[in-house]
Amino acid sequence: MIFITSKCLFFRINQTIGLSILLFFLVTQPIVSQEFQSIEIADNVFVIPSLNSAFNGEKNDGSANAGFIIGPSGVIVINTGGSYKIGKAIIDKVKQRTSTPIVMVLLTHVDKNFVFGASAFSELGIYVGAHDSTINTIKKRCGTCLARLRSQHTKLMENTSLTIPSVKLSATSSIVLGGTELVLIRYGTNEESVGLMVYHPITKTLFAGGNLSNTKIPDIENRNIDEWLESIEKIKKLPLRKVVPDYGTVIVDFNKLDTEIYLKTLKNQVQTMYYQSKSLFETIDIVSLTPFADWTSYDSNHQKNVQATYLQVELDDFELSP
Repeated sequence: MIFITSKCLFFRINQTIGLSILLFFLVTQPIVSQEFQSIEIADNVFVIPSLNSAFNGEKNDGSANAGFIIGPSGVIVINTGGSYKIGKAIIDKVKQRTSTPIVMVLLTHVDKNFVFGASAFSELGIYVGAHDSTINTIKKRCGTCLARLRSQHTKLMENTSLTIPSVKLSATSSIVLGGTELVLIRYGTNEESVGLMVYHPITKTLFAGGNLSNTKIPDIENRNIDEWLESIEKIKKLPLRKVVPDYGTVIVDFNKLDTEIYLKTLKNQVQTMYYQSKSLFETIDIVSLTPFADWTSYDSNHQKNVQATYLQVELDDFELSP
């Protein structure tokens, strides 16, 4: 016969409860710094993937990328993550690679996974730069987005504040930061769609901003497809070895750019439906583009893209009509 004393039973219950609480804490609390890694993709050029993993956003959005370039006299960080904690984690990853100071942060475009980590850098006196249109869009839109993220991810968004970039960057210009040359290439036509790509001539590496993704359906809101495809053609004319998209793995095959393939297929099929006199709603149903259905953001972006493209084709047709 086995006897269990009340004291022993009390200890075992408390031990079980304590273990359950510990496991719950470990599962529910996002791990930020430990889960990130910096990957060297060219000499002194690094990418930090999975910025949005703590938000559990990779399944829907794909893996968000930041990066940094170590120059002779300073480090340039490209995009900052979606919160103060993630920004701090990026700083930690830079420090693990070099003792060279961070001299500038470049925000390529407005995206919740790229701009809200900037406060971690600005509190250290590090300059944050972006295109003038991007700065204006941050002022207009990002306060509301930040409030929503705080309500959804209270712990992860702790200490996160909205940082307005203090350095206005001009488009298609060559600048020297940290002792290394960078070429800034603008894309987009209206203010909310404008962004910058960052090209590093020495290593032939391009940080493509919101202009290229990998296995992700882009959001074409506020973008003109023809302009977008033209900007991708400009990319293909650059001497390139590596391209870092905003989402997805680093691109090395420049003859097969996912964003370009999707946009061309989308426009061609929507145009066909339009000139067959199909209605907008018929076109949305027909142009499902199922070969792209397993890409991230398909459910959230594709039907919106069909609608936007149809309206654009319709507008182009009206403008061409005598």
